[in-house]
Amino acid sequence: MIKTGLYQDERLVREVKNLGWLLRNWKRVARIEVCVPFELQQIRFPLPHVLMIAYLEDEQHTYRCAWADESVCWNWLDRPVFRGLPLRWFGRNTACGGTQP
Repeated sequence: MIKTGLYQDERLVREVKNLGWLLRNWKRVARIEVCVPFELQQIRFPLPHVLMIAYLEDEQHTYRCAWADESVCWNWLDRPVFRGLPLRWFGRNTACGGTQP
């Protein structure tokens, strides 16, 4: 299970309650990736399960959060603070707030 929080070298260093941490720390985000987590790639769920990884500017930490629905994740990322931020969406490069690939 993926816990929402701040990670360093694939290890959870600080668990957080929700996406409020990311919104409060949006200036630290360098880019975002949304993908299927490795541990879920071989399992079929009734709903798509996706992982959002926000890479922080310090290049040492990431913020990770699991989503049950990719469209909800896409819509959540369409916020003024993230618009134009580089986004890797299931292997395709785009930007937050752009057209979904």
